[in-house]
Amino acid sequence: MATRLRRLYWDSGCVIGLLSKQSTVPKEWLDAIEAAYDDMLCDKVKIVINDELFKVEVFAGKSKREQATYNTLVGCRNFELVTTPMSSYTAEVRKLREDFQAIKQSIQVCDAMHVLCAKRGAVDEFWTTDGAIVRKAPTGLFGNLKVCHPYLEQLRLF
Repeated sequence: MATRLRRLYWDSGCVIGLLSKQSTVPKEWLDAIEAAYDDMLCDKVKIVINDELFKVEVFAGKSKREQATYNTLVGCRNFELVTTPMSSYTAEVRKLREDFQAIKQSIQVCDAMHVLCAKRGAVDEFWTTDGAIVRKAPTGLFGNLKVCHPYLEQLRLF
């Protein structure tokens, strides 16, 4: 019997970090992103991204290395695009933003979209390079969605 792969939602910062190896992303996060990418290629994890946000926020890359990584990512069977049109999220985005306003906080529309896409994608974790999203997770307004910065799992010896 096949076991269910761990599902990770990546925001565009994770994808751009993978493609461009951005110096603005901490090395430990880049290492975790690359490890998850390798795990995806080895059938150990599924990476989920919103297709419309992916098209808007992520570029295919200009260097041959970036293009090869991009092509491998989108061609992998363990890479999944959540294909819900952004227009279908309008009411949910508005509600989430109102919920944040009620507790004297705010959330950007794009960040709300990522949270809602992660929830619709039935992921185990939402990985983001955006500290503002991580800081908002303890409010409880994301439900039981685990929101975190990319991290490396500890080696399990037994």
